Amino acid sequence: MLLTVREIETRMGISNQTARTDLDHLEALGLLDAMEMNKKTKFFLLSESFEDILRKLTK
Repeated sequence: MLLTVREIETRMGISNQTARTDLDHLEALGLLDAMEMNKKTKFFLLSESFEDILRKLTK
């Protein structure tokens, strides 16, 4: 599943800045990987270690 800032913004009804900040934070935690789609847009996908990290965070 690929996510963009705009998609999160629309689905969650939040501002662009909030969506961007939240996705960047999830990337910093290692839950998401970011890839550039073009010069302005990047998309996010679950990292390979998503399940392991999530398990550790919820213990």
